[in-house]
Amino acid sequence: MDFKIEQEDDSKRGMFFAKKGEKPAGILSYIWSDNKHMVVYFTESLNGFEGQGVEQDLVDAACSYARSREVKIVPVSSLAKSAIIRNSEKYSDVIETAE
Repeated sequence: MDFKIEQEDDSKRGMFFAKKGEKPAGILSYIWSDNKHMVVYFTESLNGFEGQGVEQDLVDAACSYARSREVKIVPVSSLAKSAIIRNSEKYSDVIETAE
């Protein structure tokens, strides 16, 4: 399913929002632990969009953003971790595990 992904970032924290038309479909929230690490702490499908790939699209958007800024993602959200594990080779360049 094609979702429109939008982003907000205030240099301390940010969110990616997924929409189908005008209907909210999911969110991925992160904080900046420093200027090189995005900590993804919350990911959720909304409004009956569970199982339709919204989490994967949000993780794709976050990883693309991380690549463009040359930063790493630390996934602590269980849904984000699952999406990353399913496609670990696709994301290996931008993922850093929490210690």
